[in-house]
Amino acid sequence: SKNTRQGSTMSMPGLSQGQAFASRAEKLEKWEKELVQRESELTRRKAELDLMAEAAQTQLKVKRKRLEQEAAMSAQLRSEVEDKGKMLSQFKSMAATHSAQLQALRSRIEEIEEAMECS
Repeated sequence: SKNTRQGSTMSMPGLSQGQAFASRAEKLEKWEKELVQRESELTRRKAELDLMAEAAQTQLKVKRKRLEQEAAMSAQLRSEVEDKGKMLSQFKSMAATHSAQLQALRSRIEEIEEAMECS
């Protein structure tokens, strides 16, 4: 490490060892300030991204809740449609039965009228 130090001080011709250390210290301070600024910027950016992620998560929760409500409403409507379909089927069946009964009554009335005309 002694060679490294000497080599780095030798690479700055015209500077005393003290000046070289001072110059190196200034560079380190400058880098430290840049790192602090970068860290501050990254911290600020992370906070922004955290807020954006939180907002997106909230939006997803709201959309999920809305979709769940729509699905529940859809299921309810489907059930109501099925019930009404069953009722309609029952009414058609009843109508067919009544129609058959009416036809039988008409036939019976015609038979009675014919029998009365004959006698």
